[in-house]
Amino acid sequence: MDPNSHKENNEFLKKKGVVIAFDLGKKKIGVAVGNNLLNTSENLKTLYASNKKERFNKIKKIIDEWKPIYIILGYPSNKDGSMNEMSKFSLNIGKEIENKLSLSVIYVNENFSSTASENFIKNNLELDVRKNNDLVDQIAADIILQSHLEEQKAKV
Repeated sequence: MDPNSHKENNEFLKKKGVVIAFDLGKKKIGVAVGNNLLNTSENLKTLYASNKKERFNKIKKIIDEWKPIYIILGYPSNKDGSMNEMSKFSLNIGKEIENKLSLSVIYVNENFSSTASENFIKNNLELDVRKNNDLVDQIAADIILQSHLEEQKAKV
């Protein structure tokens, strides 16, 4: 299933400015911020939330602070592309952002972002992944954002 298939009008993708990506988890959310004009991105922070209301409020606070033109959400799926519990979780948060904050959401496959993030931390930063767990989520969000930016750049 393509979670972006319902978007008939992708005009918002032509706007240039700040874009935020979230690597969603039920308790932790990695956040990265970037600019789709400059094709830059960087990990920002890890949010902690224990329930749906707290999670949305923390996401909203980041959005209010950075004022992005649209949002990128990591979208995990099964190997065959079918939805799983976390896919539905991501779609529900995306719908909430779209409905309550009037921001467009793009979903990006995140199936290997955490593994890539852990490898980057071990191999490039030479840090212990277990001692830098927050960084895993942040870099995963950055990988998701970079993936989106590269895809958009290829379309130009």
